[in-house]
Amino acid sequence: MASVPASAMAEEQVEQRELQALRNQVFALREALERAQADRETAVQRATANAADELAQLHATVSALREALERAHAERHAAVQNAVQALNEENLQLKRAAGALRDAMEQQSARATIRLEEAGRAQQLERMQLQATIRELRDAVEGRNGTTP
Repeated sequence: MASVPASAMAEEQVEQRELQALRNQVFALREALERAQADRETAVQRATANAADELAQLHATVSALREALERAHAERHAAVQNAVQALNEENLQLKRAAGALRDAMEQQSARATIRLEEAGRAQQLERMQLQATIRELRDAVEGRNGTTP
């Protein structure tokens, strides 16, 4: 090996240094790549966690809105049922009032008819009594007239 010239040795040292520099660059690039991959995985995990949080919030919002909608439907249904029941009760009260008024009018009409019939009978009886009194008076006047010259 003593026959290896100094320039070859120097060249080999340069190559060794270049090789070492390349190894150092590869090592540095590998570390940078590993850091980039770790950063990317961290970013992906963070983005996944954020997306999961947002998805959970959206699910909670949807559930809350669904419950609010169901409550609103239930409240509206109850309000409609209450209104229908109130209208039915009012309708029943009006029917009862109309029936009571009709019955009162029929009773009043029947009493008026009875009073008219009684008044008619009383008038007829009075007429008959007046006619009887007129006959008696006529007979009495004629009887006096016939006995006196």
